[in-house]
Amino acid sequence: MFATLVQQYTLAINDGSIPNIESSWQYICREENSKAQAYAEEVFLAQMRAMRSKMPMEQSPLSVEFKSAKEWGLQEFQKRAIGDDF
Repeated sequence: MFATLVQQYTLAINDGSIPNIESSWQYICREENSKAQAYAEEVFLAQMRAMRSKMPMEQSPLSVEFKSAKEWGLQEFQKRAIGDDF
């Protein structure tokens, strides 16, 4: 993240403008939250793929497994997400 922030400042200075700290922070948040989302989706999908061996499955246990995978993915996202706008 720090390297990205430095790069944004360097580009702004080289263009002859003053670095905008807020827009740089928003950019970093967007990039990091995008990575966090991708990781959370992979965590969710990995848990769902692990259920293939249990198929076929009744609706109720499937719903429980789905909810668990969703919550686990959300927790992983929240661990990695930064900023206030996620």
